[in-house]
Amino acid sequence: MKNKKELENDFEWWITCIPDKIERLEELIPPSIFSQLDYSLQSLNILGNYIIEKIQTVSNLKNEQELWDCIASYVGTCYRRNVPTAKWRVELEDKNNLFYGVPALRTDAMTNFYPKYEITTMLDRKRADFLYAITKKHNELQRDSI
Repeated sequence: MKNKKELENDFEWWITCIPDKIERLEELIPPSIFSQLDYSLQSLNILGNYIIEKIQTVSNLKNEQELWDCIASYVGTCYRRNVPTAKWRVELEDKNNLFYGVPALRTDAMTNFYPKYEITTMLDRKRADFLYAITKKHNELQRDSI
């Protein structure tokens, strides 16, 4: 098991590599899908439909670690752009926390968004609009908290 400093370094490296992962996503998915990914809320529906139609299951996604990571990078960036108070963070205080060491976004309204796990939830529920809906809801919650 990695120590706290190693996990901090992993997190910082993961954040640093987000632009590269989004660039790599362009090579991993069809151009017709990638060309529609403009960081809008609607682009989350486009990506959600693609994921459910082509990847289909969480098991299939977990077998495609690079793709999963690249999709999570796009989804997290899209969330951050659409929920203005969202900031990247990682839980490193409570080792018993289910999301210990997992990159997340947190808003001023204290809502958390874990891109990799929001994607698996969407696949489990077979709900292509899940990423759109949760991002929209978190945007509304953070506006209400101001």
